[in-house]
Amino acid sequence: MIEKVWKKYTIRIGPVPIFPSLSNHKQGRSVSHGPWNRYREMGMKNATSLAMRCSVSATALCLALGIAAPAAAQSSAEPAGQTEDQIGDADQPAIEAGTSAAQASPPSYGDEPAGQEAASTRDAGGIGVITVTARRREEGIQNVPISVAAFGGEALADRQIDSSDKLTQLAPNVQFSAVAPASGNSSSSAIFIRGVGQTDFLTSTDPGVGFYVDGVYFARASGTAISLLDVERVEVLRGPQGTLFGRNTVGGAIQVFSARPQFSGISGNAGAVVGDYDRMEVRGVVNVPISDTLAFRGAAIKRKRDGYVTNILNGRDYGDVNTFAVRASLLWQPNDRFEALLIGDYTKDDLNGSPTVFGGINTSAAFVRFASAIAGCPGFALTSPPTPVPENNDRRCANNQYLALGPYQVASNAPSRSELEMYGAGLTLQYDVADWLTVKSITAYRETKPFSIRDADNTPLLILETVNSDDIKQFTQELQFLGETANGRLNYQLGAYYFRETDFQFYPVYLPSQISQTSGEELRVGGLNNNADIKNESIAFFAQATYAFTEKLDLTVGLRYTRDEKEATPFETAAGSGFGYTNVGYNVAYPAPLNGQTVCLGPPRTGPAAATCRGSTVYLFDPVLNSRTDSRFTPAATLQYQWTPEFMTYASYSQGFKSGGFNTRIVQPVISPNSPTGREFLPAFDPETVSSYELGGKLLIGRTLRLSAAVFRSKYDDIQIVVREGVAPVVRNAGQATIDGFEVEGSVSPIGPLIINFGAGYTDFQYDSFTPALETGQANLAPGALGRVDLDDMQAYTPKWSLNGGFAYEIPVGAGSITPRVDVAYRSKTYFDAPNTEQIAQDGYALVNALIRYEAPDNRFTLTAGVTNLTDKAYRGSGNSSLTAASGYAEVTYGPPRMFTFEGVINF
Repeated sequence: MIEKVWKKYTIRIGPVPIFPSLSNHKQGRSVSHGPWNRYREMGMKNATSLAMRCSVSATALCLALGIAAPAAAQSSAEPAGQTEDQIGDADQPAIEAGTSAAQASPPSYGDEPAGQEAASTRDAGGIGVITVTARRREEGIQNVPISVAAFGGEALADRQIDSSDKLTQLAPNVQFSAVAPASGNSSSSAIFIRGVGQTDFLTSTDPGVGFYVDGVYFARASGTAISLLDVERVEVLRGPQGTLFGRNTVGGAIQVFSARPQFSGISGNAGAVVGDYDRMEVRGVVNVPISDTLAFRGAAIKRKRDGYVTNILNGRDYGDVNTFAVRASLLWQPNDRFEALLIGDYTKDDLNGSPTVFGGINTSAAFVRFASAIAGCPGFALTSPPTPVPENNDRRCANNQYLALGPYQVASNAPSRSELEMYGAGLTLQYDVADWLTVKSITAYRETKPFSIRDADNTPLLILETVNSDDIKQFTQELQFLGETANGRLNYQLGAYYFRETDFQFYPVYLPSQISQTSGEELRVGGLNNNADIKNESIAFFAQATYAFTEKLDLTVGLRYTRDEKEATPFETAAGSGFGYTNVGYNVAYPAPLNGQTVCLGPPRTGPAAATCRGSTVYLFDPVLNSRTDSRFTPAATLQYQWTPEFMTYASYSQGFKSGGFNTRIVQPVISPNSPTGREFLPAFDPETVSSYELGGKLLIGRTLRLSAAVFRSKYDDIQIVVREGVAPVVRNAGQATIDGFEVEGSVSPIGPLIINFGAGYTDFQYDSFTPALETGQANLAPGALGRVDLDDMQAYTPKWSLNGGFAYEIPVGAGSITPRVDVAYRSKTYFDAPNTEQIAQDGYALVNALIRYEAPDNRFTLTAGVTNLTDKAYRGSGNSSLTAASGYAEVTYGPPRMFTFEGVINF
């Protein structure tokens, strides 16, 4: 390998390891193109001449920006007495994205697997190379024509990001909430990127952002808000990733990579954290090379913390943490052409409940009035025409008195819970068939079992309370063929993907209930089981190729075919008593044109009926198979030009596709052409697509400046949103929208010990038109009315502005170093539902985190004192509104207040 130093960083003229799993062995070839290895066949004379020209341009740009030019840019000559290899080893750090000056790492080339051992060694000295796999092969981030943010494990720790939902604080145009609306579960997330995502967490509704752990797709919102345990890096890919990643990546994808076993010796770490709210945490990592060909790595964590929301009725705390997670991985490399990596993981969350509080109530809503009458609200009675519940401080009255409790108190009568049990195993096989072909197989099986009890109204009365339980089983198989032609000008990826998922959805919903003391019949609404058998199956084939027309110009084209089959069989019966509730039946009115008739489920009525019963007395919807098949070709194309080794631009087009599905959380008949009485079939919705056009550029100047920028326009068709129709929350295809925006992010190190990170994102979401079905569903609501979706409404979970910044400064001390760090993240006003309900929205806010860390010589141990939400800002992370429906409630979830921690870590 030939190396030449240009501007204080090393350009490698030769092979770069493409697959991190085989980086110990692949020293003779490269599968990827990029500005670094494009010059491998150039003569050193030409390369040196080009280096001198680049040094001049880099110095000029540094001066224009007002920062110090890299020292090595002052001369392109090699220091006397040093070989090229020695210069490269001295001057080239390879660090993960977002790392601070205290985290610069040695090169991830040669015998060190990219991003693992390299990322574990701290060395002050600015910024350097970042390695990602955004295109399913290992590349420098500055060479990837995608808007991608990447963060190494140490960078995440330095910014106090210990769970995936906190990525919102790091990546512009990304919104990640741990509590999806109506879920009641602190591990069921809502993720949006560039204005594309999904608020519904049901198995019958797909997310809009793909979530991957070690190459395995996590299909459900439940289980994506996870602890970041022994993580090598996290990548956030913005925009549709429909070719290589496939289903449900219309908004983008998030990839989490755990650290891999190493052969370099026994190593690991042990850490403990204490803090306020009785926080206690212990964790450990151990790496053991069993032989020259077999290595093991294990990691475990136990984290506990009291909640920050108090139920004033019983003293229980919500928003607590009680998590145990463990992961074990085994790597076998019998030769330099084959490897097998087996990973198993287990997670258990056992919490009192999500930190959801009262957000408002409609005192004229039917269920609100029923509950108040049953409780005996003073001065109130059910009348015709209806009268609202009076506003007072009597707890027998369902009204807005509970707004006075603020963000950290609630008066709930429900036995709330938030639980998750999740486990799985994945096997990755990789074989170099020839110098021009590598075959990779990823096989995985997972089970996810979320459980929650939720008080939607958050009052002492029974207005609407739910139990959510799933038993999700998922199998995936992916096969990839990767390689390049002999001359290195064309590299390609071909593959196939299979996905199968089953779930039994158990979702009782409990509404105001009263039993006649004389007849025993149900006089009010009662309880309903929203149960369903779910089966989802998908198959896909994909191909992508990159051709280098010249040393500077690349063209990438890709195509994917996806076929999704979905099945849902409802079993919606009257809910039995349980979970602290007593129930004997379920009664709900039909919508127009069947007004005046009622669904009567449960035991036969023995007294006078309040309304005419119609249809089955056992099932709300017929227990028949609902099935649909959706398929689509999703293309992608990118033109990339490398102007200099430091500066690249690109133009791209990509398309994402998310299939349709069924509404299985239905509490009232929905009359439609395929269900003339509202009870034959579940209401369905159609696929949505996103077509994105993007222009971007990336700049790297030595170890002083890294900058990336992208502007985009997305055409969003048949948008799947959640709206209220009558009592039921249903997914509808809203219509078409245009999304314009940009991202700018980077790092600058004007002096060696100081690094500054920054990012800015802007998203302008604008509806273009609505579907007739949506217009019909909200025909009785005037423009601008509460609960109506208007053309000028913003997308849920999509603030216009998202900003972040931070700095760290390493200070050498007598023995070791001290590094203070401060990070700030800002989000402008955010709505949490499609109708832009103000009662649950969040105005613009900023979060400030800070820490100070002492690191012993040779990183033997570290001591860290940190604070999150330094200004103690009360902010909402999610919300849900049913103010216009019969249930009449609004609920909001607040993020944690200011919290302090002290951490100690021993490395060995």
